[in-house]
Amino acid sequence: MSEYRKLEHLTNENLKNAVVIDFEGLMDEDPSLAGILCDGNFSQVCFNPKLEKAAIAKDIEYANLESYLNELLNECVEDDRLIIGYSKREYDVFCETLPERVEEINSVYLNAIATKWFKREYSLTMKELAKKKKKSKNFRDRNIGLKDLLDLKFVTYELEPWAKGVKPAKAIRRMINALENKGDYKSVTGRTKGAWTMMLRYNYVDVEGLHYLLKWILENR
Repeated sequence: MSEYRKLEHLTNENLKNAVVIDFEGLMDEDPSLAGILCDGNFSQVCFNPKLEKAAIAKDIEYANLESYLNELLNECVEDDRLIIGYSKREYDVFCETLPERVEEINSVYLNAIATKWFKREYSLTMKELAKKKKKSKNFRDRNIGLKDLLDLKFVTYELEPWAKGVKPAKAIRRMINALENKGDYKSVTGRTKGAWTMMLRYNYVDVEGLHYLLKWILENR
């Protein structure tokens, strides 16, 4: 394949054994963390050495980004599993980290961004949502994202209000600074630990929520 797959290539069969992945990190840097759902099991892995102590405190695996993605790609190619991400960001991380394996990445990666599908199937709802989003003070919040789709009443996903207010990069930067200043996780303030915990929960919602949304789309298209 010359490029990755898209939502129209998704089926119940290939979703069943797919790997759903979502990266969190700082702008213009390698991802600091990934959440992964595979065979019904959710896990997280940390790639940023500056966050290793915070990862260990939460029983999160710490790994080298290139090695981890190499192994994951090997498994998905061998087992005929899709790697599904919501956007081109996850795809770009794979390609930039493993530039010599782009053809293999294209063969298994599926970009599951669903805004076009919703605009086609629920045009009036999406027009109203777009108007609402344009009023946001922060320009980054003006685009329709995954959580906006999950929050649509007819999708019937129980999205808790806090999930739309978390800023992952801010929480990551805050923890990095705290660890650099304090030297160990135990000495980090409770509020910084709380922000870190909420970011991890936010990442879980991104991954689990995407899987839910894709199942819902397959049932309703």
